[in-house]
Amino acid sequence: MTRQVKFYIIDVEIQNVGGNKMVTKDMNILEAVQKYPIMANVFRKYGLGCVGCMVAAGETLGEGISAHGLNADVVIAEINELIKESEAK
Repeated sequence: MTRQVKFYIIDVEIQNVGGNKMVTKDMNILEAVQKYPIMANVFRKYGLGCVGCMVAAGETLGEGISAHGLNADVVIAEINELIKESEAK
């Protein structure tokens, strides 16, 4: 059985929501982590190896999180909360 893997490079767009910088499901994993390294803490909490995974360069946060059977909206909300807290310090 052959499996096709598609890679997409997506520009990271930071959405300004209520004055806060936010990440979204459509952002590229690798680029988002480079912008907000603190995200790695949330990935570790859920057992996601996204930071060291080759697929992270071509997959969105939504795709990567969902591929592991997790609710992307919940995980991304937690990431955004962590970013917000870290920037408030």
